[in-house]
Amino acid sequence: MQQRQGSPVVPPSSDIEEYYSRAYSQIKDHARMEAYRDGILRHQPLISGKVVLNIGCGTGILAIFCALAGATRMHCVLFCPFLVC
Repeated sequence: MQQRQGSPVVPPSSDIEEYYSRAYSQIKDHARMEAYRDGILRHQPLISGKVVLNIGCGTGILAIFCALAGATRMHCVLFCPFLVC
Protein backbone atom coordinates (compact mmCIF):
# COMPACT_ATOMS: atom_id res chain seq x y z
CA MET A 1 0.00 0.00 0.00
CA GLN A 2 1.65 3.23 -1.13
CA GLN A 3 1.15 6.49 0.69
CA ARG A 4 2.03 9.91 -0.61
CA GLN A 5 3.10 12.40 1.99
CA GLY A 6 0.06 14.15 3.45
CA SER A 7 -2.47 11.73 1.97
CA PRO A 8 -4.39 9.14 4.01
CA VAL A 9 -3.74 5.44 3.61
CA VAL A 10 -6.58 3.81 1.70
CA PRO A 11 -6.57 0.02 2.00
CA PRO A 12 -7.72 -2.25 -0.80
CA SER A 13 -11.45 -2.96 -0.52
CA SER A 14 -10.74 -6.69 -0.04
CA ASP A 15 -8.85 -5.88 3.21
CA ILE A 16 -11.78 -3.88 4.53
CA GLU A 17 -14.23 -6.61 3.56
CA GLU A 18 -12.12 -9.24 5.32
CA TYR A 19 -11.90 -7.14 8.51
CA TYR A 20 -15.66 -6.51 8.47
CA SER A 21 -16.41 -10.18 7.83
CA ARG A 22 -14.24 -11.28 10.77
CA ALA A 23 -15.79 -8.73 13.13
CA TYR A 24 -19.32 -9.61 12.02
CA SER A 25 -18.75 -13.34 12.45
CA GLN A 26 -17.49 -12.75 16.01
CA ILE A 27 -20.57 -10.77 16.94
CA LYS A 28 -22.85 -13.40 15.36
CA ASP A 29 -21.24 -16.05 17.60
CA HIS A 30 -23.97 -15.90 20.24
CA ALA A 31 -22.38 -18.46 22.58
CA ARG A 32 -19.15 -16.47 22.70
CA MET A 33 -20.91 -13.11 23.14
CA GLU A 34 -23.11 -14.47 25.93
CA ALA A 35 -20.05 -15.92 27.70
CA TYR A 36 -18.24 -12.56 27.49
CA ARG A 37 -21.32 -10.67 28.69
CA ASP A 38 -22.04 -13.08 31.52
CA GLY A 39 -18.41 -13.08 32.67
CA ILE A 40 -18.26 -9.29 32.77
CA LEU A 41 -21.64 -8.90 34.46
CA ARG A 42 -20.68 -11.58 37.02
CA HIS A 43 -17.83 -9.25 38.06
CA GLN A 44 -20.00 -6.13 38.07
CA PRO A 45 -18.99 -5.14 41.63
CA LEU A 46 -15.35 -4.94 40.48
CA ILE A 47 -16.21 -2.92 37.34
CA SER A 48 -18.93 -0.57 38.55
CA GLY A 49 -17.67 2.97 39.03
CA LYS A 50 -14.27 2.22 37.47
CA VAL A 51 -12.44 3.49 34.39
CA VAL A 52 -11.74 0.56 32.05
CA LEU A 53 -9.00 0.34 29.41
CA ASN A 54 -9.77 -2.06 26.56
CA ILE A 55 -6.63 -2.68 24.51
CA GLY A 56 -7.26 -4.33 21.16
CA CYS A 57 -10.93 -3.42 21.32
CA GLY A 58 -11.87 -4.69 17.85
CA THR A 59 -15.64 -4.40 17.60
CA GLY A 60 -15.94 -2.65 20.97
CA ILE A 61 -18.39 -5.23 22.29
CA LEU A 62 -16.44 -5.79 25.52
CA ALA A 63 -16.48 -2.04 26.14
CA ILE A 64 -20.26 -2.07 25.73
CA PHE A 65 -20.56 -4.93 28.22
CA CYS A 66 -18.33 -3.06 30.71
CA ALA A 67 -20.52 0.02 30.32
CA LEU A 68 -23.56 -2.15 31.06
CA ALA A 69 -21.72 -3.37 34.17
CA GLY A 70 -21.42 0.22 35.37
CA ALA A 71 -17.98 1.37 34.21
CA THR A 72 -17.96 5.17 34.43
CA ARG A 73 -15.60 5.58 31.49
CA MET A 74 -14.19 3.37 28.75
CA HIS A 75 -10.91 3.93 26.91
CA CYS A 76 -10.65 1.72 23.84
CA VAL A 77 -7.39 1.33 21.94
CA LEU A 78 -7.17 -0.33 18.55
CA PHE A 79 -4.52 -0.32 15.86
CA CYS A 80 -6.24 -0.54 12.52
CA PRO A 81 -4.62 0.68 9.32
CA PHE A 82 -8.12 1.25 7.88
CA LEU A 83 -8.98 3.94 10.42
CA VAL A 84 -7.44 7.25 9.43
CA CYS A 85 -7.93 10.34 11.54
